Amino acid sequence: MTAGGRTIRERFGAVRPMPLAVCLLILAYVVFFSWLAIMRHEAFRSAAMDLGYTDQVVWNTLHGRFMQFSTYEEAPIDLPLAQFRRTDHLLAFHVELLLAPISLLYLVYASPATLLVLQVVIIGLGALPAFWLARKHTGSDFAGLAFAAVYLLAPALQGALLSDFHAVSLTASLLLFAFYFLDERRYALFFTTVAAAMLAKEEIPALVLMQGL
Repeated sequence: MTAGGRTIRERFGAVRPMPLAVCLLILAYVVFFSWLAIMRHEAFRSAAMDLGYTDQVVWNTLHGRFMQFSTYEEAPIDLPLAQFRRTDHLLAFHVELLLAPISLLYLVYASPATLLVLQVVIIGLGALPAFWLARKHTGSDFAGLAFAAVYLLAPALQGALLSDFHAVSLTASLLLFAFYFLDERRYALFFTTVAAAMLAKEEIPALVLMQGL
């Protein structure tokens, strides 16, 4: 077939099987683990101390009550709540400012399922920089596919996807993207992904500092 006197292959280039395989792996991963995470939630396996309070924080932030929640008030948890001046504000416990921009997703679909699917999508996309970095430094598409598959098959990541929602889990992918952008000297994108990672939880800036060193 031709398109304007040129073959479609000449115009768009040949489809490379390994990048396509990585994209299909990511798609299958996102669909499968999104389904598992939602089914787990609908089977009442979610916890109030994780997905519950995050859902509250996101909803309240979107509606003008920045980082407020009620989950910890008089809750039977292993924290000296009487020593806290306020137990209705997330910043008394964690600094997860990334939840503020995430709250905008509740304008589309206000449900804990939104957080679960977001977590799967962001973590799943981390296979892309794993593939790109491995392919670049080994010169092999197959090695890139292998590194992407190992990333997606990591038990720690899969466990995180089936343990409610934690903003810090997103840093597995965000920091991989940061490494890739730094390696490519694309500094604007590097600082963007690093900033997003540091907003996920209070200890991540220390990790980024060590990366810088």
